[in-house]
Amino acid sequence: MKRIERLHPEIKEYLDHTDEYENTGTEFKQGNERYLIVTQKGADGQQLLFRWNGKRFEYRDNDTIINTQNWSSLPDTRPDPRLANCGPSTTADHTTVYRYALTQVDVFDSSAGPDGGNLACCWTVRHIVFNALKRWITRTDGTAEFGQELHDCFHATFKEEDIPPGGIVI
Repeated sequence: MKRIERLHPEIKEYLDHTDEYENTGTEFKQGNERYLIVTQKGADGQQLLFRWNGKRFEYRDNDTIINTQNWSSLPDTRPDPRLANCGPSTTADHTTVYRYALTQVDVFDSSAGPDGGNLACCWTVRHIVFNALKRWITRTDGTAEFGQELHDCFHATFKEEDIPPGGIVI
């Protein structure tokens, strides 16, 4: 198989080329727009989104969670944005999440998450909290958006030692 950066040399600077990562790419169309999504599988896997400008692919975003297989037949599995709760959780909620998370060690399966679980860090956190509290804590699964949503909700950054068990540290 040809390396994705050989097919699209303009994306080479965005890719990790160490032996610890495998880079694969998929082109797709959304409306009239042409895109390339590159999945980097490895210890800190991520996805990179590029948009065709008519001459080359331009970088658009990373930590984008997209499944391009069976694109037109995918069900809409995004959480209902009205279910996200913005604001500090109660001490009882933190305790509930903490206790539930302990029961999920070596039990919770992230294989239903993005890229079969390879890119499911935030997805896993969101689902564990949802399973514990029966409500979503953010609207997205991407690391950059997840952190920004939490920051926008709290308008502050906390010291790690001030976060109770069951709290989230990014």
